[in-house]
Amino acid sequence: MGKNLPIDLAETLNNFLGSYEDDHRDVLIFEAISNAIDAKANTVHITLQKRDDRRGFYIEFYDNGPGMTSQQFKKYYTVSFSQKQKGEGIGFAGVGAKIFLIAKDDSEIITVTRGPDGIFASRMYGTGNDIGYDDSPKSREEILGSSGILKRDTFKNKGTWYQVGLTENEYYYFRNNLTRILQLWFNYAILHNSPKIYINGEKIKPLILGKKEKHLLHYKRHNIACYFYYDCNENELADENRHRVYNVFGKRIRNDRVNFEEEIVDHQRRKVFCIVDVSILAC
Repeated sequence: MGKNLPIDLAETLNNFLGSYEDDHRDVLIFEAISNAIDAKANTVHITLQKRDDRRGFYIEFYDNGPGMTSQQFKKYYTVSFSQKQKGEGIGFAGVGAKIFLIAKDDSEIITVTRGPDGIFASRMYGTGNDIGYDDSPKSREEILGSSGILKRDTFKNKGTWYQVGLTENEYYYFRNNLTRILQLWFNYAILHNSPKIYINGEKIKPLILGKKEKHLLHYKRHNIACYFYYDCNENELADENRHRVYNVFGKRIRNDRVNFEEEIVDHQRRKVFCIVDVSILAC
């Protein structure tokens, strides 16, 4: 009987990371939110922390989805394994935040999930070219004890929480850019409160709070919702947020410049954008 081909896990994750055009710090954020949306969470809490301990800087995510079952948690570490079926999700199937483990040396992700059949905890870590995890009973008790997660009001029901250790530079990058990243990639989800996203307890507002018009685009027997937003105030949009943004399950996947600028008066041209929900085409 033949042997299975070996795989270099660190290099594989590095290749996945290279497929993104974005900064690895941004990848961490939109993979975390994508996975929360895939889990059907209606609330996501993001917390930035500066503490007096070994690492000192952290970002934490908690979503109130159904949590993982014991069987799902056993598969949690398997790269490229996912519970999602085609057309059901937007996360990088089976990869997600694991990409962050290879983005830098001495990385760590602590995960705690309360699912239908119990509470499970683990630690994943990256050290150069080595990627590993520990979900032993002793590690589980240490994680639950040191994190204090079970005592928090936000974790009294089912859901998933994870904590990522940051460098000082990463911490201040997120402190200055986290709202921008969320508004850029998940503006459609934020506009529709699907899910509601909070940073340090404060609910994130959508990119624009102007008037809205809905139109339907008919394509191959599908009705695709197009939402036009325009601001009556003095606010102008950055180029990256204009003018037609395609979304799948609340996440931005593409941005097009369109030719309707000529149909808009000069002082309003930089205040209009269109969000197109093409989730139905992902099935």
